[in-house]
Amino acid sequence: MARWAYCDKTINHADFSIDGKYALFTCEFAGGIAKIDLLNRKVVDYLHLGWESMPQDIRVASDGKIFYVADMMAGGVHPCRLEWN
Repeated sequence: MARWAYCDKTINHADFSIDGKYALFTCEFAGGIAKIDLLNRKVVDYLHLGWESMPQDIRVASDGKIFYVADMMAGGVHPCRLEWN
């Protein structure tokens, strides 16, 4: 997966990190995920899943290490181990 610097206005779903420091929002029509710093209330990173992707729902695993991203175009789920700081 490649990083990118664009997320349109099609935010769809979100989930929160276990520590509550950030949230991840799916950008359905841009094919990516936006990471939001909740303390400073700003976008801090983006992750592009591919232009063919349509990420819709996102959920964090109980251990907080993996986010699962439902993608209707892929017909399944992307398990994303996010190594963001």
